[in-house]
Amino acid sequence: MGMETDYVVQARARAASGDLPGALDAINLEISRRGREANALIFRARILQTLGHLHDALEDIRSVDQGVVSVRLLAYRAELEESARRLPDAIDTLNRAVALEPNDPRFLARRAIINQSLGDMEAARADLERAMRAEPGNGELLYHLAAITDFKSDTPLLERLEHARRMAQEGSSAAFHLDFALAKAWDQRDDVDRSFRHLDAANIAMRNAYPFDVTTRQAMVRRYQRVFGKFDPSDYWSTASTDFAPIFVTGMPRSGTTLVEQIVSSHGEVDAAGETGAFFKVAKRYIGDPMVDARRRLSLTREAFGKAGADYAETMQKLVAPDAPHLTDKSLQTWMYLGLAAAAMPKARFVVLNRRAEPTALSAYRHIFRPGKQLFSYNLRDIAVYQAAFDEMLAFWTERCGDAIISVSYEDLVQNPEPAIRRLISQAGLSWDEACLSPEKNSRAVMTLSASEVRQPIHTKSLNAWQRYASYLT
Repeated sequence: MGMETDYVVQARARAASGDLPGALDAINLEISRRGREANALIFRARILQTLGHLHDALEDIRSVDQGVVSVRLLAYRAELEESARRLPDAIDTLNRAVALEPNDPRFLARRAIINQSLGDMEAARADLERAMRAEPGNGELLYHLAAITDFKSDTPLLERLEHARRMAQEGSSAAFHLDFALAKAWDQRDDVDRSFRHLDAANIAMRNAYPFDVTTRQAMVRRYQRVFGKFDPSDYWSTASTDFAPIFVTGMPRSGTTLVEQIVSSHGEVDAAGETGAFFKVAKRYIGDPMVDARRRLSLTREAFGKAGADYAETMQKLVAPDAPHLTDKSLQTWMYLGLAAAAMPKARFVVLNRRAEPTALSAYRHIFRPGKQLFSYNLRDIAVYQAAFDEMLAFWTERCGDAIISVSYEDLVQNPEPAIRRLISQAGLSWDEACLSPEKNSRAVMTLSASEVRQPIHTKSLNAWQRYASYLT
């Protein structure tokens, strides 16, 4: 930032120590004294982004994005726009970045993934092919291309994957991306043994790259049960400061949560927020973190829950259309702290997906999640332990939250869609909307691993496909 003032030094020190609100106060003083200097605004934007204030961060970056700017700034602006669910804006920004760096595979790949989220698979494919002309052996690019390819008819891409895998260094990122892609390819070619060999190799490499101890999740469940053993969400409702009524969607990864959010957000009065993680952030701010604070140090007061509910409502209404009567939040970890959200928002509803364990485990084992997310999924035994923890914690909150929890069977949903969907919409407190029966027509952006799948009509293709792998899943 040029000559650093005391306020800048103070802001950097507070940010480094984890005191982001203090860092924000310091950099605000710097901006008020010296004006809206670009580096100070970018620094503030990064603090705001970490605090979850994406729209405020974007305002700062837009102020900086004037005239001729660096491709680095454009990359950061696109990142913020994507996080804030402004995907068409992110595409426009990436178009500008690509105009400056036409052959940079980073921007082409990012644009491809966003286009995939928007349902434009042809644009995604074109960008991935263009990016691979610059990096023909890039395993991650080939993995993303494989995700939108039907290998029953595409032999040339399968041959490219096999060649790239032979060239990849064992244990490398390229190798495990290619193994995941080849597992999909050989599954579609009905070669189960070859598919699972690639799948095992991919997951072993992922576990080596991202170590994980599943007992930490078991310890978390035990801690929550001890801390909230006598907790009753209804004790906090008489002074609730918000009548905000979000519809949370949660469950095990790959259990059908994206499909359900797609169904519910097809309703004319519902907007979809996707996976935000927003409630736990505000809960930690006002109530505390049960894994860090003993019960006596948590703020289990009506005032704290009221503030958490109001803050969450304000945050979410900025994230989606502010005039939407209802919204969905598909944060998968909601099942862990479900009772806290129920206490903060009496009108909230919680849709919980239940799916048979074997197909859920196999589907999770077949995918690469975002860095640092769902690390248990790279080992089948860990998936089973995690599923048991999920079942136990869900039973715990069900005793305390009653009718706020709506249980949905994935198998029932795909085999008998209309009655299951009608029941879901009614229990969520919504009037009937025929559009909910055709979630594949929902044009919203889908930023999860199911982006391609939910563009298809509801089907039973994956219902029993796991049985071919039964011997591997025992």
